[in-house]
Amino acid sequence: MRQSQFNDLRNLAHEQMRRGEFNSAKTVLADMLSIEPHAIEALCDLAACYYTTYQFDEFKALTEKAYLILSKFGILPFEKDRSVSIVLKLGKALEELGAVDKSIKIYKTSYAVLTEEEQIKHIKILSQKLRLACDFEHKSSVLQYYQQLEAIPVKGLDSDVDRFHALIKADGILVGPTMAIQRCHYILENYQYLPEEHMQWLSFDLVFDLLRMDLAIPSLEKILGRFSYEAVGPFEKLVWDIYKVFSEKNKKAVFDSTALVGLNLMSSIKLVDTILSLKIYESQMGELTNKLKMLLSSLSQDSRKSILPMLKAKDLFVAPELDINLTKNETLILESFLISGSDSIELEKICGLLYGSTADLHAMGRLKVSLSRLNKKLFARTGEAQSFGFRNGALVLLQKTALTGRKIS
Repeated sequence: MRQSQFNDLRNLAHEQMRRGEFNSAKTVLADMLSIEPHAIEALCDLAACYYTTYQFDEFKALTEKAYLILSKFGILPFEKDRSVSIVLKLGKALEELGAVDKSIKIYKTSYAVLTEEEQIKHIKILSQKLRLACDFEHKSSVLQYYQQLEAIPVKGLDSDVDRFHALIKADGILVGPTMAIQRCHYILENYQYLPEEHMQWLSFDLVFDLLRMDLAIPSLEKILGRFSYEAVGPFEKLVWDIYKVFSEKNKKAVFDSTALVGLNLMSSIKLVDTILSLKIYESQMGELTNKLKMLLSSLSQDSRKSILPMLKAKDLFVAPELDINLTKNETLILESFLISGSDSIELEKICGLLYGSTADLHAMGRLKVSLSRLNKKLFARTGEAQSFGFRNGALVLLQKTALTGRKIS
C-alpha cells in the first residue's frame, strides 16, 4: 500500500510539473519524501521545482542531499526501475551547480553497470558522457564515446536531441567547425519532430561552442536566422548578443550583467569566460573579471579543479608558472588569492580549504610550515623576502609579485 501510494504521488507530481504547476508539485513531492526520505528522484524533482521558481539555495541543498544519498546508499530498491532517469536528473542538476566532476562520475559509474543492450537503449547517458568529455576529458575519450554513439541508429524520438547535441559538439573538436555546422543544418532540416525549444538548444549551443573557439563564421547567420530574437530564452539571447558584438567588432557595446540573473552557475561561468577570452566589452573587462572570480569562488575545491582547465581566460585564475616546484597546498594558496581578488583570506577559510579543519593549533602549525616554504620558493623567483604573512586572523598577501610571477632583477 505504501509503495502504491508513493507511485501515485509521483505520477501526480510529474503531471503537475508538465503543466507548469510547480508550487503544487512541491507539496506532493514533500509528501513523497515523508513516505520515503531517501527517494533520490523525488529530491531531484523537488530541486527542479525550486530551480524553476528561482529558489536557488533550496535547489542547491536538495541536489547535494540527493548526491550524498546516492554516494552513500546507491539507488534504493524501490527506485531501481527508474535508475537511468534518476542518474540523468541528478547529473544535470550537479552540472548546473558547477559540480561537473560529480556529474561525470555518476554518468560513468551508472553506464558501466548497464548491459550492452541497456547501453543502446539508454543512449542519453552515453550522450552526456560525450558532451562533458568535449570540455573536460582527453581527446581520446571524446573519440571513443563519439564512435560508440555514431554506431547507434537514430530512433526518431524527442530523446535524440541529446545524441545530436553531443555529436555536434564532438564534430567541432574531432573534425572541425564546418562538419559541426553541416550536421546542425541537416538536423534542423530533416528532423522536424524535434520541439522548437530543442532546435534552439542545438543551434545556440553550436554558436556558443564556436565563439569559444574564437570563431564567428558567416554561415552561422543562416542558423540564427531561423529564430526570432524575442522568442528565444535568456541564455540564447546572451549568446546572440555576444555573437553580434564579436562578429561586428562593436567597440561601443555594453554588457548588462543583470542578464545573468536566473542562469545556472555553469552557464554564467562559461558566458563570462567567453566574453573575457574574446576581449569584447573592453571597457568592462575589470568588472567582468571580478564577476568570473566571484562565480568561481562559489565552487567547491574539487569542482573548481575540474573547471579551471576548461576556461579560456584561465590565465587570470590559475597560479602562474614560477619555474619552481609547488606542492598542491602551495598552489591552492596562490589560486585562492587569484580567484578571490582579495589581499587577505580568513584563517578559518584557508585552513578549511587546505586541511578540512578549523584554524586550530594543529592546522595553524601546518599552515605556518607551508607558508614558510612557499615564501622561500617565491623569494628565489621574485626577490621579495616575504610574499605572504599573517594579520588580524587572516592570511595576507604582502607582495603582488607572488601572483604575477614577475622576477625582480
